[in-house]
Amino acid sequence: MGLEIINQAITLDKSLPTFNFGGQVSAFVYGLTAFNFSYTEDHHVQTASVALNATLNGNSVDVTPTVVFKDDSGNTYSPGGSSISVTVIAWVGDGADRNVKFVNWGRSIKNGQASEAIDIGATPVSTNALLSGFDVSYGNDTDHHVERIFANVGTNPSGNKVKLTASVGMYDNSGNNASTATANAGLLAAIADDPGFDIQIVHEGGHTVTFPKPVDEVMAIINGFDVGYTNTDHHVWGIGLHTMVTRSALTPPYSSKYQYTPSPNNAFVAAQPEVHDGSDNHGGGKCNMIVIGRYKK
Repeated sequence: MGLEIINQAITLDKSLPTFNFGGQVSAFVYGLTAFNFSYTEDHHVQTASVALNATLNGNSVDVTPTVVFKDDSGNTYSPGGSSISVTVIAWVGDGADRNVKFVNWGRSIKNGQASEAIDIGATPVSTNALLSGFDVSYGNDTDHHVERIFANVGTNPSGNKVKLTASVGMYDNSGNNASTATANAGLLAAIADDPGFDIQIVHEGGHTVTFPKPVDEVMAIINGFDVGYTNTDHHVWGIGLHTMVTRSALTPPYSSKYQYTPSPNNAFVAAQPEVHDGSDNHGGGKCNMIVIGRYKK
């Protein structure tokens, strides 16, 4: 049956959704599409982290998130005002090993380091890393302002083997850096020359993504982000990253900034990193996205 893609938003005070596919799932990989952590007022940050755990049950995948966003005084995120969005990419039916290799690396990768080499059994046509979690913390018994939080994952292929890499951290404007800085990643490797989909990489802003052939499904997954204030630090009320994919004509606010003409081969994608405090200080940032388009069958 081939590739299927499902994205779902998870509000952290609601029951967890199930990702139901059209048949037996033979392989899957998952990643973050968006996140939003919010206090109910200004606070410092001690730890900001999200981890995903997924289990396969026949035709479905259950994803359980663990989120920590807190200061050192016991203030934590508002569950009703905080959310994440997760995409699960699954191969349904036979043929996964002839076309793709999906790996959900279950161990954290430290800043500036790489995972163990993953043997995927063939020389890949392409390799891409999906951000599936991050953990940054100033450490026990301390918290600080935030200037920037960032987490980026990548791949380092060599023959039949691939390493996943990470660049992740948090710091303020006074020289305080995260003592814990790790990321989690999933690997999406194409084995066949034409596995039934194509992947484009998008950096920042809003872009028209054009695929070689008509596509019937398009989704953007975070490869990495960098969000914060500009050359200064502040308290944090909320911090997050929103991504958007559309194949329809643009509406405000995107229509006033970008031009996009819908066609069977394209989609418009955008990302909006944002951080703010309660004193009207706002920041932004950038986001790298893996944009996957499934070819029409």
